[in-house]
Parts: sequence; C-alpha cells; structure tokens
Amino acid sequence: MEKTLDRFVWRYSARQQIVIAALTVVSFPFLYLSLELPKRIINDAITGAGVKQQVFGLELGPFAYLLLLCLAFLAVVLANGLVKMRLNTLKGITGERMVRRLRYQLIERLLRFPPRHFERVSQGELISLINAETEPLAGYIGEALALPLFQGGTMLTILAFMFIQNWVLGVASVALIPLQIWLIPRLQRQINQLSKQRVQRSRKLSERIGELVSGAQEIRLQGTQRYALAEMSYRLGEIYYIRLRIFQKKFMMKFLNNFINQLTPFFFFLFGGWLVIEGRLTLGALVAALAAYKDLTDPWKELLAFYQQRQDARVKYEQIVEQFTVAHAYEGPFYDQHTPPEGALAAPLVLSNVATVNDLGERVLSGVHMEIQPGQWVAVVDENQIRRDHLLSVLTRLREPVSGRIIIGGTALEDIPTPVLARRLAAQRSEPFIFNSTITENVLYGLNYRPPAELLPDDSFDPEEALAAGNSPDRFLGCWWDYQSLGLPDERALLDWDLRVAKALEADNILFERGLMEIFDPRAQPKLAARLLEARRRVRDALAHSGLEEVVHHFNPESFNPGLSVAENITFALQSRLSGRGGRRRVLTALIALLEAEDLTHLGEQIGAELARRVSRACLDDPGGIHVVERFEFLDVDELERVQRLAHKATEQDPASLKPEERDELLRLFLSIIPERHGPDLIGARLQVRLVEARRRFAETRPSDLAIVPLDEERYHPGLTVFDNVIFGRIVQGSAVAERRLHQLVRVIFDEMDLTRAVQLLQAESLAGIHGARLPVVTKQRIAIMRCLVKRPDILILNDALSAFDEDTQRQIRRNIRALFPLMTVIWMTRAVADESEFDQVIHLETMAG
Repeated sequence: MEKTLDRFVWRYSARQQIVIAALTVVSFPFLYLSLELPKRIINDAITGAGVKQQVFGLELGPFAYLLLLCLAFLAVVLANGLVKMRLNTLKGITGERMVRRLRYQLIERLLRFPPRHFERVSQGELISLINAETEPLAGYIGEALALPLFQGGTMLTILAFMFIQNWVLGVASVALIPLQIWLIPRLQRQINQLSKQRVQRSRKLSERIGELVSGAQEIRLQGTQRYALAEMSYRLGEIYYIRLRIFQKKFMMKFLNNFINQLTPFFFFLFGGWLVIEGRLTLGALVAALAAYKDLTDPWKELLAFYQQRQDARVKYEQIVEQFTVAHAYEGPFYDQHTPPEGALAAPLVLSNVATVNDLGERVLSGVHMEIQPGQWVAVVDENQIRRDHLLSVLTRLREPVSGRIIIGGTALEDIPTPVLARRLAAQRSEPFIFNSTITENVLYGLNYRPPAELLPDDSFDPEEALAAGNSPDRFLGCWWDYQSLGLPDERALLDWDLRVAKALEADNILFERGLMEIFDPRAQPKLAARLLEARRRVRDALAHSGLEEVVHHFNPESFNPGLSVAENITFALQSRLSGRGGRRRVLTALIALLEAEDLTHLGEQIGAELARRVSRACLDDPGGIHVVERFEFLDVDELERVQRLAHKATEQDPASLKPEERDELLRLFLSIIPERHGPDLIGARLQVRLVEARRRFAETRPSDLAIVPLDEERYHPGLTVFDNVIFGRIVQGSAVAERRLHQLVRVIFDEMDLTRAVQLLQAESLAGIHGARLPVVTKQRIAIMRCLVKRPDILILNDALSAFDEDTQRQIRRNIRALFPLMTVIWMTRAVADESEFDQVIHLETMAG
C-alpha cells in the first residue's frame, strides 16, 4: 500500500486527474466571459442606449445588441454549466472508484494478516477502518487536483478581471488574503490533532461496542449492566469533549475568516466610490467588480475548506495504512486465476526441530520432531490446547516457526503453492467457524475455487468497472463449487458425495430428522411438494395397518384437533407467515366478531382469564420468563408483565366489567390456547363441539382477504413442517416410543420413494445463523469436519474435532472416515487417547514442548 494519500491518488488515478484538470482549464474562458458580458450589457447596451453597435461587420440597433449580448450570456452560462456537470460527474466517479480500490486493498490485506494479529485487534475496529473511515476520502480524492486548480483558477480569473477594471480595486480585493493564509493553517493544525484523537477514540468505541454485542448474554448473566453502561458513558464522554473542542476552534476559525472577508467590501465601497466620484471609474465597472468580488469569496472559501478536508483525509489515510501495516503478513499470491493448481501431498511429512513462540516471545513448541508416512493415522496427544493450536498453525502455514523445518515429500512447506496447500491439506481448529449461510454452503465452502461458468443476471456488477477500481473481476453470483477437481460430473453428484460424507460422520439420520422439521413454500419446490403429497397417502395407509393411528391428531374438518390452537380450529387454517402484524390483527378482529355472533364471548373471556392466571403463576417460578415463553409460545417476554396485570385484574372483577381492549386481550389469549400443550381442561368436550360448529359458520362468512391458508388434505400446506404435512396432523404428546416408531415408519416410506435425500437437503438448505448460533455444538463440529472431508484431501488435521461426542461415537466416526478415505493421512490432535491401537503412531507433544 502507498504510504501517503497523495502517492495513492496519483498512482491509481493520474489519468483521470489529468482529464479532470483539462476540463477545469476549459471552464476558465467561460467563467471570464460570464464576468465580462454583464459589464458590457450594462455599459454598452443599457447605459449606451441609442448608439448603434458594430458586431462582425453588422450594424445592430440598441435592442438587437442587447438581445445578442443576453443570448451570448445565456449560452456562456449553459456551456459553463455543462462543463461543470461533466466535471463533477468525473470527480464523483474517480472518488468512489478510488475508495472502492482502497477498501478492496484493505480487505485483501486483512486476509494476509498473521492469525495472532487478530488476538490484538478487534473485528469492530477493523470494520470501522474499512467501512466508516474510508468513506470521507471519496470526496477528497475526486477533487484532489481539480478543486484547487478550479477554485485557484477561478480566483485568478476574477482577480485578473478586477485588476483590468482598476488596479486599486484589485489590490483591495487581495489585501487581506496573506493574513488568512498565515492564520487559517495554524488553527487547522490544532483541529487536525483533535480530529486524530477523535478517530482513535471512535475506533476504540467501535471495538467496545462489538465486544458488548458479543458478550451481551454474559453481561446479563453476571448482572454487570451498570458497569458496562458506565464504561460506554465514559467513552462517549471522551468523544463528546473532543468534538466540543473541535467545534469551538472550528467556529472561531470560521468567525475570523468571515470577519476578514467582510472587511474587503468596506475597502471597495470606500475606494471604489471615491474613484467613481472622481470620474476615474465607471459605475458599471464598480458594480461588476462588486459582483466579481462576491464570486471571489466562494472559491476562496472552497480553497480553505479543501485545505481542511485535505488535512483530515491525510490523517485518516495515514492512520488506516498504519493499522494495516502488519509484520509477518503473507505476501504471496492467493491463487492463479489462469491455471488450476496441480500437485498432491500424499507424501512423507517430516518435522525437524520445530519451535514457536507466542506474542510475548515465550516458547510454546520447542524441538518438535515427527515423521509421518502417507496414509498413516497419527494421534498427537497433549493436555495443553495452546500447544496443539500452535502445531496446527505451523502445519497449515498460518504461523511461521522460529526454527526448524517442515518437509512434505521433499519440498519445504513454505515452497508449496498456497492453492495446492489449501486444496490438498484440510484442517479443523478446536473452535470451528460457521458462516452465516446455509448448512450446505458451509459444508461446501472449501470448494469455492472456480468462478461460475453459467453467468446469472447481475446489474450491480461490471467486470470492466471492477478492474478499473483494482477489484476482482470474478462474478460472485452463481455456483463456485469446483466439483470437477473431485472427479464429479455435476452438482447433483457433488451433493450425493456430501451426503456420503455426512453418513460417515453419523449425520445422515440427524439430517433426515431435522429435515422433517423444516418448513418450505410448495410454490418454490412444486415437484417435492407433489411427491410429499403422495407420501402422505402412503403414510396414511401405513398408519392404518401399523396401529399407530392413535399417535396422531389428524386434521379432520369435522372434529376438534387438540394439537391446534382454538383460532386454528375455528378457521381450520394456519396464519400465513407473510401476513405481518396487520394481517394477524384482521384475523383476530374477524374471530372476535364470530365469537360474539356465536355467543361465546363471555365464556372465551373466562377461559382467557384462567390462562392469564396460569401464565402469572408460571412467572413466579421463572422470573426471567424464558421457560414461560417456551411453553406459551404465542407470548414474548415483553408481554408477560401485561398478562400478569390482566390476570390480577380479571381475578378481582368480572371480565365483563373490564375495558374493551382488556376484554379483547382475554379473547386473544383464549384463541391462542393449544389444549394439549396449555391445558386439556381448558377446552371441554361441549365447547369443542361448539367450536366445530363455529368453524362451519366461519367458512360461510369468512372475508376473502384474510391472511390464512386452509388445511386441505389434497394440498401441501406451506405453514406445516414436512413431518406434519405427511402425517397430516399433529403428533400426540407424551408418547415417545410410539413417536419413534412413527418416525421409523416415515423413514422407510421415504427410502422406498427415494425422498430421503430431498428431505436431508431441505435441512442442509436451512440457515446456520451468525457464527452458527442456530446450531448445537455437535452439529457445528460435524459441519467443520465435513468441510474438510468433502475436498478429499491428502492430509487431514483435526484438533479436538469431536470433543462434543462420547468416546464410542468418536471411535465409530474414525472407523467410518478410515473406510471412506483409506489412503488419507490423518493427524488427530486430542487431549487423550482411550485406545492407542486405533492409530499407527501416538505422539505425546508435551514431551517435546518447551
């Protein structure tokens, strides 16, 4: 990266800056004419009325001459405006393109940082540097040459015009400029120092806010909100007082500058008026000079503002470069975009006298020796996780050893091309990283090597513009999976291979079970929906022959379903997931009107009040309300206090005497009851019959625009899980053994229909959440190992890879991996090994460490 902002600007935008400068120079004649023509209009056409004028050999009358000058003035203004518009457009393009280039360089630089650098610098600070602190540079870069040239040229043009009118006026207009040139930079330097402090404090605040977000749960658990808020108050106060001092100095500088600017008109009126009185200056010339001076102040202000902007931009750029200049950063190429990497690492791996140190210079590894033959399984045992992490880092070239060498097949590790190492060596760290994308995208992330061959429509990307900004010209949208390097013909084969790897990790049944709990829109996958409807019919027949019908509350339009809410029973439908708050409110209003028509309002309010009391009692045993919300899922934590107050009020007085909005809230609670989950005694048999009767009335009077989707045995429902769709009902709670049998029955039918893979892929397409927040630890570890295995590496390094699993499961997974990859070299790093006979070598790292 260039060390100074000026060098950066000139290196990457010299051509554009020269074009902008040329356009700037072109605008000066138009500017001079825009000053000269008004003087001619006043002196020659208006003051000299009645005198005919000669123009290019033609004699023009007073009005014709006035019209010609006015049209010329209009043409000059139009031409000047068009030049300025083009000029400003070029400046904007250049500025934004250069900021895009700078951000890309910073992001690329970030990927080259040694891993230990991220232990000292927070992601919040880096995000702020790349995103927020580069934003103001766009305005400066676009005008780096053009603005001082344009405004300086404008000033000189105006001054030349004024000196031509009268040298006294010219001297008066520039008399105070030297004072401003001396005073303003001194004040600006003080502001720059304060701005530098503000940037540093703001960056630290970003770091602390990022830590606050990551540690929000810990803060709540420890009850340290007051301490955290005090720290935020302190840091915000630091920035406040720095900005206050900046404002004071900035507005003092502005006051002095404005005062000096207003002194010049004083000289104009005094000396210019005296010259007019003496007859040594025309009134038109004085008026034109006054107008010109008014125009002179604008470019002078712009030049002063540009000086301030330049100093601020220079400080920002230097701080950014300083933060991204990191020792021991990787400097080699990430990839070769012309030829795919060739090479294999199925060769002996030898470590000789390898040693590493931490950031304090303390030895972590010392004198590590090991020799591993191709295809061997080696266990590296050490209780100290830091030592294992250091060994993994040096084997993957994420950390440089301070001494010793690592040789693979006679080639030093540092001489192996990075693309070859990335493809042929796979490693999982003790804390796997999960991206905020689908499970499939996480698993196949390590195959994102080949830019898409089939280009998708993308109006926001232009390869030529990307190259002009020094960015990657590769299109992002599309399939990047390099299945051809694995010898696979297409994406389908790749997904089949993915599922084979999942089976080796004992994850195929888990994927299937979780896939059964997925919800999808049948319009997005009509073929799968049609196949699942066929499976529904086969499951229904199988249930009749297996004696499992009693395990399911079938959706029957003629009977009450205790697995559905009261509202869902009345509508025999589910709320649309796209309905929004307004749609839910319209459904509630329609149901409350129906309850009144069916004379169920009073009973509904009483049952709603009883449910509110149950919620209130549950809150006494769960102050945080987390378990209450899990049980009564139609409520959120913020509503619990309101429901408790409503329960207390409904206990002391008859619900009929409550306010209308409180009675509506009781009815909402009544309509939200799922009897099997919230209390079978709340909805008795007689009430169930009345609710089914209300269902018939609702079907007759239902408004057509309600955001609900009816339950139909001949249609796949977008609001139900795959499992609930195929059994077309809800499973009876409390029958775990029968539920397992039912799941086994469904699995058999899906296997027969070749639907298992499709359901597994449904789960694989679900989002993992930020850092895998939606996934349990065992799933994260499986995803991380699958990410390694799908690449079919020659060498696999796993560090505490299956720590969340019991020893029997770990042993079975190791057997499955060995059967699937018999020639792969595996280095299994762990705290302890229960059965050393599983491995070809067992190396105790602590005996070598310093």
